[in-house]
Amino acid sequence: MITDQQNAVILARVSSKAQEDEGYSLDAQVKLIQAYCKEKNYTIVKEFKIAESASKQVERVIFQQMLEYIQNNKVIHLVVEKTDRLTRNLKDAVKIDDWLESNELRKLHFVKEHSIIHKFATSDTKFMWTIHLAVAKKYTDNLREEVRKGQKEKLAQGWLPGSPPVGYKTVGDTGKKTHVIDPEIAPLVQKMFELYLEPRYSLEGLTRKMKELGLTSKFGKPFSRSHIHKILRNPFYIGKNRWMGVDYDGIQDRLISDDVFIAVQQKLLRKKAPKYQKHNPLFKNMFQCKKCNGTITWETHKGYWYGHCSGYKGCVKSKWIREDKVENELLSAFEKLLCPSPAIIEWTRNALRSRHQSNMDTRIASKKQLTYQLETIVRKMDLLYEDRLIERITLSYYEEKNNELQAQVSEIKAKIDNLDDLMAKQFEAGMEIFELSQVVAKEYPKRTIEQKRIILNKLFSDLILDGESMLLKFTDLANAISNKAELHKYAKDNFVPTKNTTFDSGGGELESSLQSIWLDNWFLVKTFTEEDIVVSAIEDLLASEDIDS
Repeated sequence: MITDQQNAVILARVSSKAQEDEGYSLDAQVKLIQAYCKEKNYTIVKEFKIAESASKQVERVIFQQMLEYIQNNKVIHLVVEKTDRLTRNLKDAVKIDDWLESNELRKLHFVKEHSIIHKFATSDTKFMWTIHLAVAKKYTDNLREEVRKGQKEKLAQGWLPGSPPVGYKTVGDTGKKTHVIDPEIAPLVQKMFELYLEPRYSLEGLTRKMKELGLTSKFGKPFSRSHIHKILRNPFYIGKNRWMGVDYDGIQDRLISDDVFIAVQQKLLRKKAPKYQKHNPLFKNMFQCKKCNGTITWETHKGYWYGHCSGYKGCVKSKWIREDKVENELLSAFEKLLCPSPAIIEWTRNALRSRHQSNMDTRIASKKQLTYQLETIVRKMDLLYEDRLIERITLSYYEEKNNELQAQVSEIKAKIDNLDDLMAKQFEAGMEIFELSQVVAKEYPKRTIEQKRIILNKLFSDLILDGESMLLKFTDLANAISNKAELHKYAKDNFVPTKNTTFDSGGGELESSLQSIWLDNWFLVKTFTEEDIVVSAIEDLLASEDIDS
């Protein structure tokens, strides 16, 4: 007859893959314990298993569930393989000890150690249980020290222990794993940083937008607002490995430029603006005074906004200018960007994309070769480190060779950065400005205040007032488009066919001439990194300020 005093619960645990390979698998433990219980005529009412893949949090949950079960179901016997399969920390040991002391019938069985612990066990038996527990804890403490040592060495070599943030993936075998950019997700992460710099996006709005764009965790779930904030704060994207609150230099490829990252941090640190602003003029903080370079102040009078210099540094006060007059001047400036021929614009668009793709193919091939060289050097560094661990080489020799290899890594990474330097993103941003220039005169009046500000920031580098006079300075790309449009109009109005050409061939000659205007080498463009400007010719690819930044 089976009684409650014959009921038993068993616990099996594997802490690592190595232990499982060495014969400590869950199945092997369960079979051993089951045989023991059969011999003792115990009835196993519940089995608890902790796999090697379980996280520390999962381990604690299962252990707590086991404790609650044996307390609530009048279980007398708890059977495990040996002490370190039950626990390796004093906190859990105290809980087990309390369970034993509260009922003299309860027993803890260690099968391989041939030991049974209960309330009235001999002092020698309890002493051995304490020793086994201390040994188990010593093993855990030593393992933790070795892990930390390995983490520090990995950080010193420029690699981040653990998993990389979204936008990167882990490749390589155990012990030689590295973090590389994930080409499928990285563009979405770059877009996230760029979008956040737009005035219209808060963290809440950015979270919703990234959900719309399809950015999810490895489990397929959209990121929460707090996780988006964590991603934006992570310096891993600019080559820094943050570990335990300390930043280390990393050798991973950068996904975000320093300027964009710094700008994002500055926005994150700003105090939240009030939900409602009574005074929100369109040109707030956008115009400067020509005389003193101070910011133009905007005030309302009789239902209209007026801009004026506030007398910064003793600047002589001048006449005020009304907002609608400024907008009319802006609309006139937008008209200067418009090409008279949609067909020429379409041809230019296609020609630029074709040239860009040709250059990209060449650069991609070069990048592959450089990446292969980089991987070869990293393998050499790994082998060098292994030689040092087994003391095949001296510390001084290791440091000398490691420094040489690190220098080669930096040199090749610099070449890779120079090869692409976010070229594809810059090209698309430039094309977006190019497209914007052809519709802005029509679309600007329809836009909201925030959208108008974004447009002005994309097309103008300086907005200056001198009393009622204005100086509107286009960005380099917008200025190039304006000059091209003007040249186009002039060439069309003053076109003279060469001699001995028919009307039809003369038309083809005009079209060819107009095409050369729009794709000529002088079409200058620029890449924005906050305030720094890099200017290059269109032959080296169309690139411009990122219109989303």
